[in-house]
Amino acid sequence: MNLKTLSLQHRNGALIFIAVLTVALIFFAGCQRMKDMVTSPSDTTTAEQPTLKIGLIQPADYYVTFGRGAELAQAAINARGGLLGKQVEFIRKDNQTASNTFPDVDKTIALATELVEEEEIVALLGPIFSTVAVQVGPTIQALQRPTILGSAGTLANAAGDFIFLSVITNAFQGKVIADFAADPTELNAKTAATIQQDQDVYSTGHVEAFVARFQELGGEIVASEVYQAGDISFSEQLQRIKAANPDVILLSSFAPEVPRVIKEARDMGIETTIVGGDTWDEPEKFFNTLDDNTPLEGIYQTTNFAPEMPGAEVKHFFDAYTAMFEAVPDGIASSGYDAMLLLANAIRQANSTDPTAIRDALAATKDFQGSTYISHYDANRHPVKSLAILTVRDGKVQTYKVVEP
Repeated sequence: MNLKTLSLQHRNGALIFIAVLTVALIFFAGCQRMKDMVTSPSDTTTAEQPTLKIGLIQPADYYVTFGRGAELAQAAINARGGLLGKQVEFIRKDNQTASNTFPDVDKTIALATELVEEEEIVALLGPIFSTVAVQVGPTIQALQRPTILGSAGTLANAAGDFIFLSVITNAFQGKVIADFAADPTELNAKTAATIQQDQDVYSTGHVEAFVARFQELGGEIVASEVYQAGDISFSEQLQRIKAANPDVILLSSFAPEVPRVIKEARDMGIETTIVGGDTWDEPEKFFNTLDDNTPLEGIYQTTNFAPEMPGAEVKHFFDAYTAMFEAVPDGIASSGYDAMLLLANAIRQANSTDPTAIRDALAATKDFQGSTYISHYDANRHPVKSLAILTVRDGKVQTYKVVEP
């Protein structure tokens, strides 16, 4: 994965047709197990086939690969005849109020309500960002539509039993990266510092899990710093961290702040290894913020997806996504793709669009294989699944290792 990620170009109708045809051919060629989850011999397609509406709340400027991953799954499902005799139709909504701003909670609540009450969607994918999901959760639960979030926060779906995650939680990621930091065969860290975005649900839970596990392993937290979203200078926080001289720094944050923090740290002479989570999974922002990405060498992050994960379906997803979007998939793309396939599987198992039946089928998910393998959902509707640790070496993102749950 090159650091300078290819920017998506606007495509004309012919190119879109070719891309979807390519995706269909890839899936038809070898992804039998995945097809079994979303198709049946009774599926038929007609020229005037009715649609099955799925809501998709996707901010225009953040984690756009979530929607792209969902679109890839939609294309594969529809190419095989759709669900319950209907083609899957996405009703997309952008919950930003202005360009390059975080999604707005009030707008998200209004959009979710509109999707259910006016568009009559069967289910919802999104929203993204745990801070938004936590606040919108009570509304989604009250609307009683099965929802699979594009968020990883442990508390993101706490509002009720209609809300599920498709990605590994921030708490599990915090534990895994703490294990990695303290492991004598890995970073062998005895002391750590943390930096996080102030009042962000994901960052707070991620840091808390890291700190608890690192201390449990005998480590010491020597500095805990916060910054405000949109900050471009982090000198005060980094000066305190430099004075504390930690063995590792957990940076629980978002792009574009993450690469800026890392560069400023390196410019100040801080050579400490820096680690993070899947909030870093935004290559178009992450790797295009700095003019020179050399400061990013040697960083580590946990992520939802890596091409080296086991399972033939992983390669099918990778190849199909690359063919359709002319870019390699990241962990966020994987989560959108799996969210749509999980939902399709539940609708198929329920053999119904009844919200309660779909919810119950989702909760009963076992041995799901999409772009990632999900053993089952736990009591909190969090998926039990593996994750990967990535690193940057010689100007490229590489998979360092896959970690089983």
